Amino acid sequence: MEDKIEQFFKEEYDKIKVPRGLKRRILSRENNKIFIIAAVSASAFVLFLALTFVQFSPMFDSIITGITLP
Repeated sequence: MEDKIEQFFKEEYDKIKVPRGLKRRILSRENNKIFIIAAVSASAFVLFLALTFVQFSPMFDSIITGITLP
């Protein structure tokens, strides 16, 4: 069954003609700016989460110290 599905998609995708140079343009160095923007925004998000945790950590102290294990 899996072979039939794979064969179907190969046949369908082989019908699509990709314009010349499109793959080269997608993978070119010109798109490095997009990856840089994505890395910077991901880093900013992680930094935001870390700062939020540090900001609210005093509030969590009473909860963490109140936990008793049996």
